[in-house]
Amino acid sequence: MKARRRVEWTQSQRDAVEALLTHANGRRTSRLMTMPQVERCADSALEHELGFSWMSAGEAPDARGVTSVCLCVVVGDQLTIGVAAGHGAATPANAWADITHWDRYRDSSNASACRAWAGRTRPDRLALKLAGPVVSTNATRADLLAAVLADPEADAPRLVYADWLHERGDPRGDFISIQCELARGSPREAELEEEAAALLEAWSPQWLEGLTPELVQVQFRRGFVETATVRDSQSLAQLESFFQTEPVTELVFSSSQTIDGERFATLEWLERLRSVEFRAARPNAPGALSRERLAHVLDSRRLRKLSRLALRGQRVGDEGLNLLTTQGPKALPGLECLILEDDAVTEKSVREFAANRWTARFTELSLANNHLGVGGTEAIADSRSPGHLTRLSLGGNQAGNEGAMAIARAARFKTLESLSLPRNRISSSGLDSLLDSRTLDGLLTLDLSGNPIGAAGKRRLHARFG
Repeated sequence: MKARRRVEWTQSQRDAVEALLTHANGRRTSRLMTMPQVERCADSALEHELGFSWMSAGEAPDARGVTSVCLCVVVGDQLTIGVAAGHGAATPANAWADITHWDRYRDSSNASACRAWAGRTRPDRLALKLAGPVVSTNATRADLLAAVLADPEADAPRLVYADWLHERGDPRGDFISIQCELARGSPREAELEEEAAALLEAWSPQWLEGLTPELVQVQFRRGFVETATVRDSQSLAQLESFFQTEPVTELVFSSSQTIDGERFATLEWLERLRSVEFRAARPNAPGALSRERLAHVLDSRRLRKLSRLALRGQRVGDEGLNLLTTQGPKALPGLECLILEDDAVTEKSVREFAANRWTARFTELSLANNHLGVGGTEAIADSRSPGHLTRLSLGGNQAGNEGAMAIARAARFKTLESLSLPRNRISSSGLDSLLDSRTLDGLLTLDLSGNPIGAAGKRRLHARFG
């Protein structure tokens, strides 16, 4: 059973939306937003996994034309509805001044801006309290837990389950309610944190069914385990019931024992994951993956909703990166962050990877501590694939000044906010090219630690970034 949030419209709320519509539509006779359209937009936001939806009343013929735009954003148990007039291209960024950029091709790039927009009180938007999901009076624990697992991003199923637990004197209900309130932001933060910590200390062994930190380490959020770090990659059978009852969305393997790739690929709960990381248990230790086991992971087809994949110290090499280049677009279509650090990757495989249009959707890429050299760095910089990267890390790759200059002239890096290039043999000339680059003027952080940039270079770097 999947719990579904909904809007129970009152007449006063409808009147408030109609007032927004009247103001946005003005005296125009075309490109007008209507109440049924607003209702459809709200329903779409409630169903969308990113929690927002928008629509316009039509494209304006030119930059002087005006159209009405509706934006609906869900944050916790609140739905914010806005209607405003936009000039030119019909996007929320042209309708609201506090949304400075809008990516029409990738919804995920707009999620943080939408949440920030919903958190501001303005006369052009209306915040509504969402009604809880409809739950049968004879719902069982299994029914309510299934609703939580089916919609791990939503608060409403968790709070319904918490109420059910409250009625039965189960302290997990208090814990869920407290952590949900903390996640929404509360003036009682210190008090609630103390209460949650006390409940966690007293009851977590029971909630985790006796699982030890040597087997798995966990982080609770909104009353349930969100992040799980598995210390023994061969213990998945022992953890099966745990993953069937906790809505884990971030999974980390920190183990030197190889994973059973074929077994891993069949696990149903993989479909809930948004982030997977394979991390060597210690420096220079063998990783849990090999090229063959990575192939099994990609063949699972259960990771299509994954937005982040990290392989740290797995030593998958060029064969592994080639495998990601060929199979990644189908196996991981939603990937936005790829981290391949200390994985023995060279220029040989990077060229084809950088040219693949799959990488155009990435917002974060790290190939730190590999063997890219100047050629591999230039391949990343010179790719004709359009880029949306905000974070790039190429530390420890011996890129030198030539690599730095290639990055500085790359138009695809105009969206970068963070650039990490430590230990790359970059001197003052490489630093100058980076600081003088017109395409990197949006950088907020630049890491050049471990490079011979000299005292004057350090002063110039400090003057720019502090």
